[in-house]
Amino acid sequence: MQIKSLLLFCVALILILNFNSTYSQCPSEKDNIKCNSKCKDLAALEPTKNNHEAEINPQIPELSQYHEVIYQIWHSGWPNKDYDLLKSLYPDAEKGYLELQKVKLTGILQDKQSQWNDAVKKLGEYIEEYKSAIEKNDNQALLDAAEKVHSQYEQLVRLINPILKEMEEFHKSLYMLYHYDYPQYDLDKIQKDVAELSKKMQELNKAQLPKKYESMKKEFENKRLELDKAMKQLEQSIKEYENNKDAISKSIEEMHKAYQNLEGIFENK
Repeated sequence: MQIKSLLLFCVALILILNFNSTYSQCPSEKDNIKCNSKCKDLAALEPTKNNHEAEINPQIPELSQYHEVIYQIWHSGWPNKDYDLLKSLYPDAEKGYLELQKVKLTGILQDKQSQWNDAVKKLGEYIEEYKSAIEKNDNQALLDAAEKVHSQYEQLVRLINPILKEMEEFHKSLYMLYHYDYPQYDLDKIQKDVAELSKKMQELNKAQLPKKYESMKKEFENKRLELDKAMKQLEQSIKEYENNKDAISKSIEEMHKAYQNLEGIFENK
């Protein structure tokens, strides 16, 4: 009987300890509110850019899908002079072009909408040449049109994907500064953005252009130097004119313009 009572006591003790352990983090409604509040506070501490992931890393599925027909045109039809294949690919090439016409650039790419529209319009002209060559049964014109379509597709890819990953990383931080923290003039966030941009500028200064862009090396280096100077001027403005909004704003605008000038040398290349 004593053993049975002892066993019952042990079971009861285990249940009590387990109950306290389970609810020790939020044992009351009041504490539960505190817990939820703490979780919200922790979430607020996450980097701002994590809340804008889709904006700084936008996807254009229509362009990715278009690569399928472009690949067949350029790597099978064109080099092998397979005119029947090129002709059979026209409907997909036209369909993909029509989808690209509908694309609305968002986030970090939104400033390039006008350039995107112009590039897609040019692609449409080459698609018409492609169609005309088929109708005239002009094989050489078909090859020429296929080459132009491929070239224009690459132009669209370059438009949304900087040639250097270091430029892309710099642009992501610049986007957060220029489209969020600067318009709201949140000085604390501006200072953090500038510190981050400074680090990314150091990486960009080390970057080397791919060999196929060797002819642009001098222009690239000159524009990069201008951006570096503009970054240093912005850092100096933050230090010297912390309470001078106009001075800091002027430096931000000049740095942003310097980046656009650097990026601009790759357009239409």
